Amino acid sequence: SLVLAFSFAGYGYVRKVTPVKATPGLFVETVLLFPIAMGYLLLSLSWGVDALILDDIPVLIALAGTGIVTALPLICFSSAARRLPLFMLGLMQYIAPSIHFLMAVYVWGEPLDQAKLLGFVMIWIALVVFTFDSWRNARNARKAQQQATV
Repeated sequence: SLVLAFSFAGYGYVRKVTPVKATPGLFVETVLLFPIAMGYLLLSLSWGVDALILDDIPVLIALAGTGIVTALPLICFSSAARRLPLFMLGLMQYIAPSIHFLMAVYVWGEPLDQAKLLGFVMIWIALVVFTFDSWRNARNARKAQQQATV
């Protein structure tokens, strides 16, 4: 989970500072990752594991569909990453896991013990403190900039 958190944070930073639009950037990322994916498929085949079951047409259609369905959010993320401040981008990364957490507990009946609830509450308290501090610093910077121009 830490590797995922740091790698996605790094990805968000790179997308923010790279002066490439969303769609061409996604194309370059795909071209760079294609050899790795193809190598994995070939390695799996050499081990006797059939990664692509070619006789199951619904599965192949579903796999192709996931690529299309995944591309749109990635393009939107890349586009938004260049426009939003990094603290806002980081804060937004907590929304999806929080929704998953709430769905697991309230929709699928996942057991919620006190330790999990305490961890969830502590994370969101820290996010509220961080967001308030970032907002206050941004507001103070705007005031200082306005006073400097007067």
